[in-house]
Amino acid sequence: MVDIGDIETVANEYIVVREGVGKIRHFYIPKLQINNYDGSALCVAVPGGLVSAKFERESPPTPEEVKSLSRG
Repeated sequence: MVDIGDIETVANEYIVVREGVGKIRHFYIPKLQINNYDGSALCVAVPGGLVSAKFERESPPTPEEVKSLSRG
């Protein structure tokens, strides 16, 4: 399991995870990609090495992009 940050926002279709203090990174993770959340750790259906490439963004995804990201 890879810790990528703290949950910042819960939207209808995705969860925003924030990492960092000086240089902040945001990950927009579609809810369909979430395997488990135990109150502190969020487990996603993507290998740790691909989380940044797949979900890191500077702005929220469009509904079409969320659908694309949800397909795996």
